[in-house]
Amino acid sequence: MEKGKNTITTLILTGSLLVILALGSALYPKITAWYEGLSNGGSGNITNAAANNTTVTPAGQNQNTDTETFTGEPVTIPEVPLAETKQNGAKDFYLVDKTGKTLRLSDFYGKPVVVNLWATWCGYCKEEFPGYEEAYREFGDTVQFLMVDLCDGVEETRAKADKYIKNSGYTFPVYYETLDKVLNTYGVGGIPLSIFINSDGTIYETKLGAMSKDSLFKRIRGLISNQNN
Repeated sequence: MEKGKNTITTLILTGSLLVILALGSALYPKITAWYEGLSNGGSGNITNAAANNTTVTPAGQNQNTDTETFTGEPVTIPEVPLAETKQNGAKDFYLVDKTGKTLRLSDFYGKPVVVNLWATWCGYCKEEFPGYEEAYREFGDTVQFLMVDLCDGVEETRAKADKYIKNSGYTFPVYYETLDKVLNTYGVGGIPLSIFINSDGTIYETKLGAMSKDSLFKRIRGLISNQNN
């Protein structure tokens, strides 16, 4: 008799476990989408979370023209070909602006460009930022600054980057690189990487590693002066 009771109890427990597993499998995608939506600044509504995270915008169009309300992860849509690399030229790459629009490095040629590749997990990158902020305030009318966050959507997200920039009070222009290709493009394995580019798209200088404010200012002044040579 005792053996029969144990068998029934085992069957009940097994059946209950199977029901729990089935419900978990059905709810997991919705719970995951809800969490991702909440993490990216969404409402946390399970029904709409998945749809909100799968919207694709054609290249050249904004996901949202209001920079204060666009909180989703940036998505690069590489429909426009990259520019061919000229002799001594900077290698072109895609980046995304604060409105979700896909751009290319070459779109900014026409005046000197300073590119800084960074991420919030990079301590050396953060050491440079006060100097870059001062440089942007002093040379922002003459030089195009592109502070490009290497945003993989996992270890580095737009939410982390934007929160850090906002809390630190930085005003320099922030962009996002989401294809994880730019470091390979330039043949380096670390950041910060700064690229100083002449107005015609040729490279003036590249610098791997953090710079002091004085070193940064010296390079920028040299870049500006080089345009007249």
